This record gives sequence, structure tokens and C-alpha cells, in this order.
Amino acid sequence: MDIKTSKEKRIRSRYIINEKLFSDVFYTLYDGRDSQESFDVYILKFHSLLVSPQFAEFCIESLQDYLYQRVPNVFQLLDIEYDGQDLFLVYKNENVSLMSLDLYLNKIKKDSGSAEKRYKLLLKIAKIIFQLEEQRLIFGNFSLNNIFISDDHRVILGPAKINLLCLEYFYSKIDVFDACVFIPPEFLKSFKRSIQTDVYSFGVLAYYIVCLNWPYEYKNSIFNLKKAFMKGPKACQDVNSKISDKLNYFIMKSIQFKPEDRWASFRLIIGILEGKETVKFEKLSNKIDPNHSFSSEISEKKQHIFGRFFSIIVNGIAVVGLSILLYVGYQAYFSKYSVVEIPNVEGIALERVKNTLTELQLTLNKVNYNYHPSIAEGQVIRIEPPVGRRIKQGRAVKLFVSKGKQELLVPSLISKTLSEVQFILEGSAIDIEMVDEEFSTTIEKGRVISQMPLPNQYMFDNGKIQIILSKGLPVRIDSLGPLDNDYKKVQISFEFDNEFPEYKFEIYEVINNQQKQQIFSGVFYEDDYFQDEFVINQSSSIEIKLNNNLIYTNQDDEDN
Repeated sequence: MDIKTSKEKRIRSRYIINEKLFSDVFYTLYDGRDSQESFDVYILKFHSLLVSPQFAEFCIESLQDYLYQRVPNVFQLLDIEYDGQDLFLVYKNENVSLMSLDLYLNKIKKDSGSAEKRYKLLLKIAKIIFQLEEQRLIFGNFSLNNIFISDDHRVILGPAKINLLCLEYFYSKIDVFDACVFIPPEFLKSFKRSIQTDVYSFGVLAYYIVCLNWPYEYKNSIFNLKKAFMKGPKACQDVNSKISDKLNYFIMKSIQFKPEDRWASFRLIIGILEGKETVKFEKLSNKIDPNHSFSSEISEKKQHIFGRFFSIIVNGIAVVGLSILLYVGYQAYFSKYSVVEIPNVEGIALERVKNTLTELQLTLNKVNYNYHPSIAEGQVIRIEPPVGRRIKQGRAVKLFVSKGKQELLVPSLISKTLSEVQFILEGSAIDIEMVDEEFSTTIEKGRVISQMPLPNQYMFDNGKIQIILSKGLPVRIDSLGPLDNDYKKVQISFEFDNEFPEYKFEIYEVINNQQKQQIFSGVFYEDDYFQDEFVINQSSSIEIKLNNNLIYTNQDDEDN
């Protein structure tokens, strides 16, 4: 997912673009840095082919209300920049590792408490949207790429409103759109957007999270979605019979075609999800009124498709006829030349290969020399056209000849990320093998701790460098302040990975760098999370052991 970008790429000499996170149909999202304020940011760059002065003006005007709006757990829009060619949106970085909703659902689907986790996920999302609703803002950008789960189990919503803006502006040019299933029918007809737009999209998301399926078989096509609207969605209980009547009604009411028939507010939705509201069951109708449907539009589309199909057939007949004429002409003109087969000359000395080509009446056009890990110097690596190809006599061929093995000075990969390692080794035949991952108190997560061969040794360019990556610092110690002159309170947090099914976890207080006493011991399991508070001496430091191995000490920090 992470693709290294140019280190020199800057926006307005202020924002530095670092690594690519992912690319959507309308934009690409990058990690970045605000060099002026010295904090991390996310940078959204619209695809250059979409950007025009008119589109930039439309986006800037539409997003003015979102600038500097602080809504917890929603990307905060900090800046907009249009340089005449590219359009950038700058968002505040949450400074946490983020996992897309799709990956998270796939991760928990086999958990025993998967259903409960998915239900709580809906409640968290509803509470975030309610905060937007209170500020009269519309999120309007539900997609599986735009909902994230942080490493501290929070739900974070990505850039707001982008899909709606792009879909409205480019509507006449777009047919296939990954997240179109979240778009309600009234927006596709008249671009109306309100809190009811979010209610509908949230209902589709709830349908997917609860049923692990979509309400329509739309296949990412806006045209197919319009046809699906005519039939209406499947009831949740038809997809998953275990869903309760109440939950089925809650979701199906959320995706009513008429906005006034949906839930009125996310405050009400939160109450229902928390079980505080009494739901009055009413008759639901998820089919569009034929008088207000997409039927005429769909009919015109079908006629257009038929016309294109007929045109393709006529063009196809013309192409076949032309091909036959060309084939007859080819046979008549070239049949007087003999055909020879390209021989296998790999590993044969250059002079011998030249003689072979002369015997076959083929011309040597060019010789390229390259390093090769196994073919000796002066011998042929390959020939173009490739071995076995039948060509006419008199044609020219190209040879690639070995310069022998190439020795390289091993670069230092310590403290580098995988994308930086790939950038350093780009153009070489050296393979990277990840041997293991280990905790590190000095090198952050995802960076190289050690390598073999070591830096500044020599190796052939077809060799392999083994690396060990850092799992980061699993522990966090926060000072909660002194209690008096002798004691202080600290909070210790620890996140367990899934390397082992079971962990013996011990915490020690080291007094005056000599005396050591255990202040906690327990057994934890993969993906558990530990957090507790302890009272220790002012001068004490902390040691932590995992499965009897010392993995952390802040003794040096306390000495300083």
C-alpha cells in the first residue's frame, strides 16, 4: 500500500508530501508534514485529469463550511491549495495507525464476538455523524475506503463530502463508481443533500456490516444501481435469517427511497441502537414510484447500448474483411523469402553465435552488454526476437551478452522503512527477506533493526539481504504527577501482539538502580490490552519482562 513519493514534493513551500496511503476513483491520499507548524498531516490530491479551474472553484466554495471544523474522530480540513494544475486538500493527521473498515471486518469476522463488535461499530459511527449533524454539516462520503479503525480502537471518518462533490460535478461522464451503492436516489436525480442523505448511506453501511452483503446487486455501476432501485432492496432477514425484526426494520427504514420516510435524526438512531427508544413499526416501501423513477433514463440508455452494439458489429465486419485482404497480400509478397527459426544461443560465446547467425542469413543489428549472476563473461544471455520465433532471412536480431557477475557494496538499511529499502535497492536484483519482527526501544515500528550481510560488505547483485523489522515499543508509561516528595503515580499501558497465544507479563520497580521488586504479574493472550496505575518511588525506574525476557527499561531516562 505504501508507495514512496518524491522527497522534494512540496505544496506552497509548506506541506511536504511523503507516502501514498491509497488511491480512490477521484483522489489519492498521502501522509504529509506541515513544515511551518511542525506536525503531521494527510494530503488529498485530486487526480490531475479531473482538475480544472471550474472544478477547483466548485470544490473550494462547497468545502468552505468544513475548513477548521473540529469534530472528534473526523478528518479536520486545514487548508485548500490550487496551483493552477493540481488541487490539494490538507487534513490534520490523527497520529495513529489506521485500518480501513473492510480490512477490520475481515479481521474480526471469525471472532466469537463478531456480531457484537459490528453492532458497537455502528453505534460509534452514528455518534460521530450526530456531532456533524449538530453543526449542520453532512458527511456525505461513506465508503469502505473512508471509514477507519485506529490502533486504540476508535472509529475515524475520513475526508467528508468528496464523493458527493465529484459525483455531482462529473455526473454526465461517470458510470462506474466504487462507492455508488451509498448514494441515495434523490441525489442521483437532483443532487439534493441533507442529513437524510447521511441517514440513507448509514443504512446501507448498517446493512453491509450486519448482513455482510449489499442491499443491491449493483456491480459498481450507477446505471445498474438505478435499475436496482426500481425493484427495491432485499430485506435483511432474507439475507440473514438470524437478524431480529427490530434490527431488520431499523435498517430497512434507514434506506427508504423517500427521504421523509427515513429516520429523522442521528440522535434518534443512537437511541434506537442503545435500546432507549421505542420503535413503532410502520409499513415500509422500498420501491420507487414509477412516476418518479429512472425508467425513461434506463430506456434511453438501453437504446444507446443497442446502437453501439450494432455499430460494433458493422465495424467488426469491416475489420475482418480488411484483415483478409492484408493476409492475401502478405502471402503473395513475402512467400518468396525463406523462413528460419531463432536458435537457442544462451550461454554460447559471442563469436560462435555470430557464425550461426551468418549461416542462417540473419543480420546482427546490436549487441548490449549486461551483468549476469550465472552466465560467464563474453557469453550470450538472450537473443531478440526470442528463441523459437520464425522470421524471414535478412531480418536483424539483437544480442545481450554477459559482463559477468557484479559485486555491490551492501548499503546500510538500519532504521529504514520497507518502502525506503525498496527505493535504495531499486534497479538491482537483490532480494529482501524478512526474517522476523522484534520489539525495539530505540527503533520505531516498521523500520529495520538488523540486516545480514552487514553494511559495507560486498555481495553479488543477485544475492539476498535478510532483515529484521521492529515491532515498535509495545509499552507506554505516562507520569500522573507526584503524590509527595517521595512517591509518584505512573500509568503503564501495554498492547500484546499475536505472535504467541499466551504471554507472561511482569512489571518491576527498580529502586536506586539496585533493589528490584515486582509490582505486577499476570498472564495475557494475543491482542489483549493492559493498562493500570502504580505508585512508585520518585527515583525509581520501570522494567518489563515478557515471557521471562527483559523487553523494556526506562532506567537511562530516569538517570537523566
